[in-house]
Amino acid sequence: MVFTGSYHAEKRIHNDEPFSRPNAVGFYRVLYEPGIMNTIMEAISSGTLPERDRITMLDDQFALARAGFLKLDEVLQFCHTFVKETRHRVWSVLSDGLAQVVFPEASKEICGLNKLCNELALLVYEKIGFGPTFTDLNNNRLLHSIITSIQGRIGHADVICRAQTAF
Repeated sequence: MVFTGSYHAEKRIHNDEPFSRPNAVGFYRVLYEPGIMNTIMEAISSGTLPERDRITMLDDQFALARAGFLKLDEVLQFCHTFVKETRHRVWSVLSDGLAQVVFPEASKEICGLNKLCNELALLVYEKIGFGPTFTDLNNNRLLHSIITSIQGRIGHADVICRAQTAF
């Protein structure tokens, strides 16, 4: 289904068509059928889906959940496919989307969300560390603030300790 503002039009695509809008440009959202979504998630996990498409997919998933077309748990499951993500622009969309998910503080849902955030960010944090270094590539320099913000928000002990020392 394709959504543009308050208008939506349905376009069916075949299950053997792995991605229906590569290098997407436009003001519309695409709701994929489960079979196609599984293929897309496999492509993300294997690293074969281009960065622009990963960004578009993430943005679509969060927008469709906010609009009530997807369940939040489906979107959070989709986020699991980004556990090895290292690109700053993808992390920017991912962290913005996750930051908009709000639960009452003392709920099992917030614990699950924090666990997901930790699973997503921990591998990157372990690779790039707390702060930028002179040898960091530009992508990693930009990633530091996003990853440490996520880890700090969920109370990651190392990030909290280093932040208290730094400031």
